[in-house]
Amino acid sequence: MQRSFVINDRFQIVPSNSTISDKVTGSVIRLEPRLMQVLCLLVETPGQTVTRQTLIDKVWNNYPGGDEALTQTVSALRKALIDDRKELLQTVPKKGYVFEGTITDGTAKTFIKTSRKFLMIPVTLTILAVVALVWFAVFQKDQRSVVASGPIAYPSNLDSLSQAEETPLNSVETKGPDGTYYKMVAIGDRPPAFYINGQRISEDNWEKHMPLINFLKKEIKARKRPSAPSSAP
Repeated sequence: MQRSFVINDRFQIVPSNSTISDKVTGSVIRLEPRLMQVLCLLVETPGQTVTRQTLIDKVWNNYPGGDEALTQTVSALRKALIDDRKELLQTVPKKGYVFEGTITDGTAKTFIKTSRKFLMIPVTLTILAVVALVWFAVFQKDQRSVVASGPIAYPSNLDSLSQAEETPLNSVETKGPDGTYYKMVAIGDRPPAFYINGQRISEDNWEKHMPLINFLKKEIKARKRPSAPSSAP
């Protein structure tokens, strides 16, 4: 992949010169070429697992130290893409990695032009900020009512996270057809925790539950976003 693209409407990726530009902070990071190769290979198949061996073969030509180099590479990419929670570049234990982001077309020229435009109209940005605050004040009551009707009762025997830290915004639980209880908790900057019948499951054993885990993560994200205004009279 040589064309420029944008990840999650924020990060401008230019493979030809191995750079990542952050549209929010304005920072530009130049990657080592192999890091850019790994990122492009993952982006080419979004939502699909790319095995570690495939990445090692294509980027390091099956070099003996490729396994450790790949681990360090993914860690560096997560840092560059501010992916502290490992949600953009997800690990599939004992297999590989999955890219879970949105990709749009873009060029470095477009990014620079947009940035200059915003720098020239600070008054417009201020107005937008005020409008956002007013919107939040008007509809926060509706948001609270949605949250209050959220999850069903949770099990009490959690082994590492206190109930006092959990809220309907950062945890969600569901019950399977066989009566099994599943729960996902994402508090602050901690890695997400996954439970089955109140027992925390290590990431090494997440693989067979990944569809459900991804679903629960998206549910938590949805709860954290302000709800849309009601159209009811």
